[in-house]
Amino acid sequence: MENNNNENQNLNVLSPNNNNEQLNSNNNNNNNNNVINTISHNNIESQRNIYNPVRYCCNSKKRMYLKNNSIAVVIGMIFLIILPILLLNIIIFPKMKSKKYKTINYILGNIIFIITVLSYLNIVTSSPGYEETINQISENEFNELKPIITIKGNKYNLKYCSTCKIIRQLRTSHCSQCGKCILKHDHHCEFINNCVGKNNHLKFISFLLCVSLYAIFCVLNCILIPLKEYKNIGIIRTIFLVLLGLYCAYIFLTLFPFSCFHLYLISINMTTREDIKDSVYVKSVNNGFCENWKEVCSD
Repeated sequence: MENNNNENQNLNVLSPNNNNEQLNSNNNNNNNNNVINTISHNNIESQRNIYNPVRYCCNSKKRMYLKNNSIAVVIGMIFLIILPILLLNIIIFPKMKSKKYKTINYILGNIIFIITVLSYLNIVTSSPGYEETINQISENEFNELKPIITIKGNKYNLKYCSTCKIIRQLRTSHCSQCGKCILKHDHHCEFINNCVGKNNHLKFISFLLCVSLYAIFCVLNCILIPLKEYKNIGIIRTIFLVLLGLYCAYIFLTLFPFSCFHLYLISINMTTREDIKDSVYVKSVNNGFCENWKEVCSD
């Protein structure tokens, strides 16, 4: 009996230690799980940063800070703009005998070129108009609110952006490449490395028209110079002019119809996204030709 009592006392003494060991092991396991969860979360975030790089960001002063591949895009576009006038100035114009025609080409061509480059830099560094992210709410709060906006007697449901965690205004959509909600979002253009929206739609059209004018100037020169100065420029330069003319003609035939399409969209107060999706509020946002242009110019 005494031996049994001693064994029980020993077990009772050891049991708290065993319990403490189990608690310590559980705590260690929890810590390990927390570490694993933290690591996995960090890995997910790092993957997001890899597959969704921030290409640029604009502050409220409409200045762009270029990052990653955006600098290469801008430099490449400027090079393509410089190339035609550079080749004309260096290779073709000096061989022309007509001083009057040569002077007109030098002055007019370089003026159009400078305006085109400035218009490109203007659209690249402009802000399309971002939705403010100050008043963020959860999706559950949004579902409880169910906000509705009324325009000309027609009611429309506002949408929720799960990324920015805000209630999006009408005609606002989220750009995955910019990582922000764009007001009156038209589209994201890779060539300008920027979105086209409420604040820079007119600048975008101005750039398209400048490039179209620049391209048709080069095309006309590539056609007229061989006809008038064929003996002076030679066969090799004539072949070169034909190739340059085809290149500029392709740019003109691509961008000029696109410019006309955007002029039409502004006249009816629509965006490319809304035109493609056949938006339900076409009649509600169209305020007439003059009012639509006033709205765009005021932005």
